[in-house]
Amino acid sequence: MFFEVLNIENKKVLEEDLLNYPHYHHYSIKSLECLFKSTNINDYKLFGINPITYHPYKKVPFLKRIIFKGLGINEIIDKKGLYIRGLIKF
Repeated sequence: MFFEVLNIENKKVLEEDLLNYPHYHHYSIKSLECLFKSTNINDYKLFGINPITYHPYKKVPFLKRIIFKGLGINEIIDKKGLYIRGLIKF
């Protein structure tokens, strides 16, 4: 199973989403690891990502989107990125 959630460890997410949209779910890598351990899910991978060609809080310039999409580079792996992406094997 694949999932992607907002990373509360990212300062921008903390400021924008938590204050403006407190009803959404926000997670950190550590909180997800605790959740998986408590439910006996042991086969998982978690990593933070930072988007390059899309951004929820600002407009990405058209030329930058085209260049990076053409190169196949859409995001950077970053522990404090905007999103946490996870893969779970059942």
